[in-house]
Amino acid sequence: MISPSKEHFEEIGKQYTLYRTKFKEFVEAILPLKDSIPSLEFGKVSDIQIEFNFLGNSYCIRHVYTITDDGMEESRLLGMSKAIDDDKYAEKTFGLLNETGWVSFPGDSPRDRLYISKDSSDRIFFKLIRGMFIHKNE
Repeated sequence: MISPSKEHFEEIGKQYTLYRTKFKEFVEAILPLKDSIPSLEFGKVSDIQIEFNFLGNSYCIRHVYTITDDGMEESRLLGMSKAIDDDKYAEKTFGLLNETGWVSFPGDSPRDRLYISKDSSDRIFFKLIRGMFIHKNE
């Protein structure tokens, strides 16, 4: 376990801010998709998640940043769906976000990573949606 110190918490705060900035860039890059994809409607957007409807179902992508007991940081983009008869989101898939803006998905090789940018954020979004569809009824 890492011994807490002011410097340690300052570094965690800097890293958290960096990841949040990357998530904001991702959200800004995918918002224009609503103009080209029928049935896609974005709803509430915050600094940690974006909610949307697609094909009559409710989803969200949430950014979660955690520190493990051994001091390792993990940043995830969670793809979550909402059951029709429930008002809560359930995690269905995720991508790992690193501090430089690269996103990788379970089972992908390192060369399959995608970078958060205007050119590839849509592919990250589509991979998350695909994962939510595949695992919708689990």
